[in-house]
Amino acid sequence: MSMLHKIYVSLPLLIPSIILFSMAFVAQPFQLYLLSSALLFSMFALSLDFLVGYGGMPNFGHAMFFGLGAYLTVIGQVWFKLPWVVSLLLPYIFVVPLSFFLAYFTIRRGGIYFALITLIWGDIMYNIFFYEWTLGGADGLRGATIFPLQPYYIVILILTLICYILLKRLTNSHFGKILQAIRENEVRVGFVGCNTYNYKTIATVISACFAAFAGSLYPALYGGARPELLHWTLSTLGMSMVIIGGLGTLVGALIGGFLITLVIDFATSYLPTGGGFSIVGLLLIFTLRFMPKGIYYSIKEIIVSRLKVFRL
Repeated sequence: MSMLHKIYVSLPLLIPSIILFSMAFVAQPFQLYLLSSALLFSMFALSLDFLVGYGGMPNFGHAMFFGLGAYLTVIGQVWFKLPWVVSLLLPYIFVVPLSFFLAYFTIRRGGIYFALITLIWGDIMYNIFFYEWTLGGADGLRGATIFPLQPYYIVILILTLICYILLKRLTNSHFGKILQAIRENEVRVGFVGCNTYNYKTIATVISACFAAFAGSLYPALYGGARPELLHWTLSTLGMSMVIIGGLGTLVGALIGGFLITLVIDFATSYLPTGGGFSIVGLLLIFTLRFMPKGIYYSIKEIIVSRLKVFRL
Protein backbone atom coordinates (compact mmCIF):
# COMPACT_ATOMS: atom_id res chain seq x y z
CA MET A 1 0.00 0.00 0.00
CA SER A 2 1.49 3.33 -1.09
CA MET A 3 1.85 6.29 1.25
CA LEU A 4 -0.69 8.28 -0.81
CA HIS A 5 -3.26 5.50 -0.48
CA LYS A 6 -2.68 5.25 3.28
CA ILE A 7 -3.30 8.99 3.64
CA TYR A 8 -6.46 8.71 1.51
CA VAL A 9 -7.79 5.85 3.64
CA SER A 10 -7.01 7.76 6.86
CA LEU A 11 -8.76 10.98 5.81
CA PRO A 12 -12.24 10.07 7.18
CA LEU A 13 -10.67 9.79 10.64
CA LEU A 14 -7.72 12.18 10.37
CA ILE A 15 -9.58 15.37 9.44
CA PRO A 16 -12.30 15.10 12.15
CA SER A 17 -9.61 14.22 14.71
CA ILE A 18 -7.66 17.38 13.92
CA ILE A 19 -10.84 19.48 14.13
CA LEU A 20 -11.87 17.92 17.43
CA PHE A 21 -8.38 18.37 18.88
CA SER A 22 -8.38 22.05 17.94
CA MET A 23 -11.76 22.46 19.69
CA ALA A 24 -9.98 21.90 23.00
CA PHE A 25 -8.41 25.35 22.66
CA VAL A 26 -11.31 27.37 21.21
CA ALA A 27 -14.52 25.85 22.64
CA GLN A 28 -16.37 27.06 25.71
CA PRO A 29 -16.50 24.81 28.83
CA PHE A 30 -20.07 23.64 28.16
CA GLN A 31 -19.17 22.86 24.55
CA LEU A 32 -16.18 20.82 25.72
CA TYR A 33 -18.41 18.95 28.17
CA LEU A 34 -20.85 18.16 25.37
CA LEU A 35 -18.08 17.05 23.03
CA SER A 36 -16.59 14.85 25.75
CA SER A 37 -19.98 13.20 26.31
CA ALA A 38 -20.35 12.69 22.57
CA LEU A 39 -16.95 10.99 22.42
CA LEU A 40 -17.82 8.65 25.29
CA PHE A 41 -21.11 7.61 23.71
CA SER A 42 -19.35 7.24 20.36
CA MET A 43 -16.93 4.86 22.09
CA PHE A 44 -19.95 2.98 23.43
CA ALA A 45 -21.38 2.84 19.90
CA LEU A 46 -18.04 1.46 18.66
CA SER A 47 -18.30 -1.48 21.05
CA LEU A 48 -21.88 -2.16 19.97
CA ASP A 49 -21.02 -1.91 16.26
CA PHE A 50 -18.33 -4.54 16.71
CA LEU A 51 -20.92 -6.92 18.18
CA VAL A 52 -23.84 -6.12 15.88
CA GLY A 53 -22.20 -4.97 12.66
CA TYR A 54 -19.45 -7.58 12.56
CA GLY A 55 -20.85 -10.35 14.75
CA GLY A 56 -24.51 -10.07 13.78
CA MET A 57 -25.64 -10.18 17.44
CA PRO A 58 -28.18 -7.42 18.30
CA ASN A 59 -27.64 -6.71 22.00
CA PHE A 60 -30.45 -4.59 23.48
CA GLY A 61 -28.95 -4.75 26.96
CA HIS A 62 -25.50 -3.49 26.01
CA ALA A 63 -25.88 -0.36 28.16
CA MET A 64 -25.62 -2.66 31.16
CA PHE A 65 -21.86 -2.92 30.60
CA PHE A 66 -21.50 0.82 30.09
CA GLY A 67 -23.34 1.50 33.35
CA LEU A 68 -21.39 -1.15 35.23
CA GLY A 69 -18.16 0.43 34.07
CA ALA A 70 -19.30 3.77 35.47
CA TYR A 71 -20.69 2.45 38.75
CA LEU A 72 -17.78 0.14 39.58
CA THR A 73 -15.27 2.91 38.89
CA VAL A 74 -17.12 5.17 41.33
CA ILE A 75 -17.37 2.33 43.88
CA GLY A 76 -13.63 1.78 43.63
CA GLN A 77 -12.96 5.44 44.41
CA VAL A 78 -15.69 6.08 46.99
CA TRP A 79 -15.88 2.78 48.88
CA PHE A 80 -12.34 1.45 48.57
CA LYS A 81 -10.45 4.77 48.11
CA LEU A 82 -8.61 3.45 45.07
CA PRO A 83 -6.61 5.79 42.80
CA TRP A 84 -8.37 6.73 39.59
CA VAL A 85 -6.16 4.58 37.35
CA VAL A 86 -6.63 1.52 39.58
CA SER A 87 -10.40 2.08 39.77
CA LEU A 88 -10.55 1.84 35.97
CA LEU A 89 -9.50 -1.81 36.26
CA LEU A 90 -12.20 -2.74 38.79
CA PRO A 91 -15.09 -3.10 36.27
CA TYR A 92 -13.40 -5.93 34.38
CA ILE A 93 -13.40 -8.15 37.49
CA PHE A 94 -17.19 -8.23 37.14
CA VAL A 95 -17.80 -7.48 33.46
CA VAL A 96 -15.67 -10.31 32.04
CA PRO A 97 -17.31 -13.18 34.01
CA LEU A 98 -20.76 -11.57 33.60
CA SER A 99 -20.37 -11.33 29.82
CA PHE A 100 -19.24 -14.97 29.69
CA PHE A 101 -22.26 -15.93 31.78
CA LEU A 102 -24.67 -14.01 29.54
CA ALA A 103 -23.04 -15.37 26.39
CA TYR A 104 -23.59 -18.91 27.64
CA PHE A 105 -27.35 -18.35 27.97
CA THR A 106 -27.92 -16.14 24.93
CA ILE A 107 -25.66 -17.16 22.04
CA ARG A 108 -27.00 -20.70 21.68
CA ARG A 109 -30.52 -19.27 21.37
CA GLY A 110 -29.55 -16.86 18.61
CA GLY A 111 -31.71 -14.54 16.51
CA ILE A 112 -34.56 -12.71 18.20
CA TYR A 113 -34.02 -14.71 21.39
CA PHE A 114 -30.54 -13.19 21.77
CA ALA A 115 -32.01 -9.68 21.54
CA LEU A 116 -34.85 -10.44 23.99
CA ILE A 117 -32.68 -12.17 26.59
CA THR A 118 -30.10 -9.37 26.58
CA LEU A 119 -32.93 -6.84 26.91
CA ILE A 120 -34.31 -8.70 29.94
CA TRP A 121 -30.91 -8.98 31.63
CA GLY A 122 -30.25 -5.29 31.04
CA ASP A 123 -33.59 -4.35 32.59
CA ILE A 124 -32.93 -6.57 35.62
CA MET A 125 -29.57 -4.92 36.19
CA TYR A 126 -31.11 -1.45 35.82
CA ASN A 127 -33.76 -2.17 38.46
CA ILE A 128 -31.15 -3.50 40.87
CA PHE A 129 -29.17 -0.27 40.70
CA PHE A 130 -32.29 1.93 40.62
CA TYR A 131 -33.80 0.54 43.83
CA GLU A 132 -30.65 -0.32 45.82
CA TRP A 133 -30.15 2.53 48.30
CA THR A 134 -26.53 1.61 49.03
CA LEU A 135 -25.79 2.42 45.38
CA GLY A 136 -27.56 5.77 45.58
CA GLY A 137 -30.91 4.55 44.25
CA ALA A 138 -32.55 6.73 41.63
CA ASP A 139 -30.12 9.58 42.38
CA GLY A 140 -27.09 7.52 41.47
CA LEU A 141 -23.73 7.26 43.20
CA ARG A 142 -21.62 10.41 43.48
CA GLY A 143 -18.17 11.27 44.81
CA ALA A 144 -15.88 10.35 41.90
CA THR A 145 -12.86 12.48 41.06
CA ILE A 146 -13.64 15.16 38.46
CA PHE A 147 -10.74 16.18 36.23
CA PRO A 148 -10.15 19.57 34.59
CA LEU A 149 -12.29 19.68 31.47
CA GLN A 150 -9.79 20.68 28.78
CA PRO A 151 -7.05 18.08 29.44
CA TYR A 152 -9.62 15.37 30.15
CA TYR A 153 -11.33 16.10 26.83
CA ILE A 154 -8.01 15.54 25.05
CA VAL A 155 -7.51 12.28 26.99
CA ILE A 156 -10.99 11.06 25.99
CA LEU A 157 -10.34 11.98 22.36
CA ILE A 158 -7.04 10.07 22.30
CA LEU A 159 -8.58 7.03 24.01
CA THR A 160 -11.50 7.04 21.57
CA LEU A 161 -9.07 6.97 18.65
CA ILE A 162 -7.10 4.16 20.29
CA CYS A 163 -10.29 2.13 20.78
CA TYR A 164 -11.19 2.67 17.13
CA ILE A 165 -7.74 1.58 15.94
CA LEU A 166 -7.78 -1.53 18.15
CA LEU A 167 -11.24 -2.58 16.97
CA LYS A 168 -10.33 -1.83 13.35
CA ARG A 169 -7.26 -4.03 13.55
CA LEU A 170 -9.32 -6.72 15.25
CA THR A 171 -11.98 -6.68 12.55
CA ASN A 172 -9.29 -6.91 9.85
CA SER A 173 -7.59 -9.83 11.60
CA HIS A 174 -8.20 -13.54 11.09
CA PHE A 175 -10.60 -13.50 14.04
CA GLY A 176 -12.56 -10.58 12.57
CA LYS A 177 -12.87 -12.21 9.16
CA ILE A 178 -14.24 -15.43 10.66
CA LEU A 179 -16.64 -13.41 12.80
CA GLN A 180 -17.96 -11.68 9.70
CA ALA A 181 -18.29 -15.02 7.95
CA ILE A 182 -20.35 -16.28 10.91
CA ARG A 183 -22.55 -13.23 10.57
CA GLU A 184 -23.20 -14.03 6.91
CA ASN A 185 -23.74 -17.80 7.25
CA GLU A 186 -23.10 -19.45 10.59
CA VAL A 187 -24.08 -22.92 9.36
CA ARG A 188 -21.49 -22.98 6.59
CA VAL A 189 -18.74 -21.72 8.88
CA GLY A 190 -19.62 -24.51 11.29
CA PHE A 191 -19.41 -27.06 8.49
CA VAL A 192 -15.76 -26.17 7.78
CA GLY A 193 -14.79 -26.93 11.38
CA CYS A 194 -14.99 -23.56 13.17
CA ASN A 195 -16.54 -23.50 16.62
CA THR A 196 -18.88 -20.57 16.03
CA TYR A 197 -20.01 -20.52 19.66
CA ASN A 198 -16.46 -19.78 20.88
CA TYR A 199 -15.98 -16.98 18.34
CA LYS A 200 -19.27 -15.33 19.26
CA THR A 201 -18.55 -15.69 22.97
CA ILE A 202 -15.16 -14.01 22.62
CA ALA A 203 -16.73 -11.22 20.53
CA THR A 204 -19.36 -10.68 23.23
CA VAL A 205 -16.71 -10.40 25.96
CA ILE A 206 -14.54 -8.03 23.89
CA SER A 207 -17.52 -5.82 23.12
CA ALA A 208 -18.56 -5.77 26.79
CA CYS A 209 -15.03 -4.77 27.85
CA PHE A 210 -14.92 -1.84 25.42
CA ALA A 211 -18.37 -0.69 26.58
CA ALA A 212 -17.25 -0.93 30.23
CA PHE A 213 -14.11 1.05 29.40
CA ALA A 214 -16.21 3.85 27.90
CA GLY A 215 -18.41 3.79 30.99
CA SER A 216 -15.43 3.87 33.36
CA LEU A 217 -14.36 7.21 31.83
CA TYR A 218 -17.78 8.76 32.44
CA PRO A 219 -17.55 9.43 36.23
CA ALA A 220 -14.50 11.69 35.89
CA LEU A 221 -16.63 13.91 33.64
CA TYR A 222 -19.95 13.72 35.50
CA GLY A 223 -18.73 13.16 39.06
CA GLY A 224 -20.55 9.89 39.56
CA ALA A 225 -22.83 7.32 37.95
CA ARG A 226 -26.61 7.15 37.54
CA PRO A 227 -28.95 4.21 36.88
CA GLU A 228 -30.07 5.61 33.51
CA LEU A 229 -26.68 4.53 32.16
CA LEU A 230 -27.84 0.89 32.44
CA HIS A 231 -31.31 1.40 30.98
CA TRP A 232 -32.48 -0.26 27.76
CA THR A 233 -33.15 3.18 26.24
CA LEU A 234 -29.40 3.80 26.09
CA SER A 235 -28.96 0.40 24.39
CA THR A 236 -31.63 1.39 21.87
CA LEU A 237 -29.93 4.75 21.31
CA GLY A 238 -26.68 2.85 20.75
CA MET A 239 -28.41 0.72 18.11
CA SER A 240 -29.72 3.89 16.47
CA MET A 241 -26.23 5.40 16.50
CA VAL A 242 -24.82 2.34 14.74
CA ILE A 243 -27.62 2.11 12.14
CA ILE A 244 -27.70 5.83 11.36
CA GLY A 245 -23.92 6.10 11.12
CA GLY A 246 -23.41 2.91 9.14
CA LEU A 247 -23.65 -0.66 10.41
CA GLY A 248 -20.39 -2.60 10.33
CA THR A 249 -18.09 0.35 9.59
CA LEU A 250 -16.85 1.58 13.02
CA VAL A 251 -16.42 5.06 11.53
CA GLY A 252 -20.18 5.12 11.13
CA ALA A 253 -20.58 4.33 14.83
CA LEU A 254 -18.46 7.37 15.67
CA ILE A 255 -20.54 9.55 13.34
CA GLY A 256 -23.82 8.23 14.72
CA GLY A 257 -22.70 8.57 18.33
CA PHE A 258 -21.69 12.17 17.82
CA LEU A 259 -24.78 13.12 15.83
CA ILE A 260 -27.34 11.61 18.20
CA THR A 261 -25.66 13.02 21.32
CA LEU A 262 -25.75 16.51 19.82
CA VAL A 263 -29.35 16.07 18.62
CA ILE A 264 -30.57 14.99 22.06
CA ASP A 265 -28.74 17.88 23.75
CA PHE A 266 -30.32 20.35 21.31
CA ALA A 267 -33.76 18.85 21.88
CA THR A 268 -33.32 18.98 25.67
CA SER A 269 -32.58 22.70 25.44
CA TYR A 270 -35.32 23.77 23.02
CA LEU A 271 -38.04 21.09 22.92
CA PRO A 272 -40.42 19.53 25.47
CA THR A 273 -39.42 16.37 27.36
CA GLY A 274 -38.99 13.44 25.01
CA GLY A 275 -38.43 15.65 21.97
CA GLY A 276 -34.93 14.29 21.48
CA PHE A 277 -36.13 10.70 21.17
CA SER A 278 -38.77 11.81 18.66
CA ILE A 279 -36.12 13.48 16.51
CA VAL A 280 -33.86 10.43 16.75
CA GLY A 281 -36.78 8.25 15.67
CA LEU A 282 -37.50 10.48 12.67
CA LEU A 283 -33.81 10.55 11.80
CA LEU A 284 -33.71 6.75 11.98
CA ILE A 285 -36.72 6.45 9.67
CA PHE A 286 -35.17 8.93 7.23
CA THR A 287 -31.89 7.03 7.24
CA LEU A 288 -33.54 3.65 6.65
CA ARG A 289 -35.61 5.11 3.80
CA PHE A 290 -33.06 7.20 1.95
CA MET A 291 -29.66 5.99 3.24
CA PRO A 292 -30.19 2.32 4.17
CA LYS A 293 -26.44 1.72 4.54
CA GLY A 294 -26.01 4.70 6.86
CA ILE A 295 -24.50 8.16 6.64
CA TYR A 296 -20.90 6.98 6.25
CA TYR A 297 -21.61 4.76 3.24
CA SER A 298 -23.73 7.48 1.61
CA ILE A 299 -21.00 10.11 2.02
CA LYS A 300 -18.40 7.65 0.79
CA GLU A 301 -20.44 6.84 -2.35
CA ILE A 302 -20.88 10.54 -3.11
CA ILE A 303 -17.14 11.20 -2.77
CA VAL A 304 -16.23 8.19 -4.93
CA SER A 305 -18.70 9.22 -7.64
CA ARG A 306 -17.30 12.77 -7.62
CA LEU A 307 -13.76 11.46 -7.97
CA LYS A 308 -14.81 9.33 -10.93
CA VAL A 309 -16.37 12.33 -12.63
CA PHE A 310 -13.23 14.35 -11.92
CA ARG A 311 -11.03 11.64 -13.45
CA LEU A 312 -13.21 11.55 -16.56
